[in-house]
Amino acid sequence: MAETDEPAVPEDGPKQGGDGLRWSFEFDLESVLAEIGLAAWLAQQDPARLADRDLPGAAAAFRKVASWAQAAELSVVAQITARSAAWDKKAGLEADGRPAQVTRDAAAQVGLGLAMSPCGASAWAELAVTLGWPGEPTLRP
Repeated sequence: MAETDEPAVPEDGPKQGGDGLRWSFEFDLESVLAEIGLAAWLAQQDPARLADRDLPGAAAAFRKVASWAQAAELSVVAQITARSAAWDKKAGLEADGRPAQVTRDAAAQVGLGLAMSPCGASAWAELAVTLGWPGEPTLRP
């Protein structure tokens, strides 16, 4: 992917626009396509047919794909949390755009989507915002 002087997507957090709240994420298409290709290749592999020398590499590749999926999941949960806080007049957003709190609505959406208890979903949403907020490099898939 050719680098340009200007980023394709600004990295300054959620923005309120005509279409509501939107999120700005760094997006590297080549990296995503490589991960998708790796996941597709791994899905076709039968561990019983791999050579002994290939098993550790296959295990590492599966871990890489799982980590990428986990980071993407937490980024989506952070998005749910930010949008919900933006619409909740009692919660709102901090000056930097970070949700001021995890709303009951956000916990309910996360809990429904991930089959979690309200308490577990609230903690997961808090973790997602803490680790995945723009400017925090922890969750860059």
